[in-house]
Amino acid sequence: MNNRDKTRRMAVSSVLSALGVVMLYLGSMVEVLDISMAVIASLICVFAVIEYGKGYPWLIFSVTAILSLLLLPNKTPAVMYAAFFGFYPIIKEKLGRENMLSALSIFYKGGKRISNRCFLQRRHQFLNFASCDF
Repeated sequence: MNNRDKTRRMAVSSVLSALGVVMLYLGSMVEVLDISMAVIASLICVFAVIEYGKGYPWLIFSVTAILSLLLLPNKTPAVMYAAFFGFYPIIKEKLGRENMLSALSIFYKGGKRISNRCFLQRRHQFLNFASCDF
């Protein structure tokens, strides 16, 4: 990768970060749009993941999150972006579809076991209560 390509990537990353801050600012000004603008701002990271791969999406995420936390009058979209929506496209690309599905199946099976155990305990308590003489 030559110097000109690095400069182009850095310039595009800074423009995408500025666009993300502007979107979060719009969500901050119109309170109905706060969560939706945080989601739309996270789509910028999707474009960076597709185009540039490894380090630049993290750079865009961190710059957008820090600037929006410092500059926005209403911090709700910035916190939503920094805590939930901003890094999700980057992590999703790293995990891939197969690993994500296996992780979800583990959570599903574990949750199913826990819910079955709770159901059996409640059923046992109910049957013990129903058999009592008043």
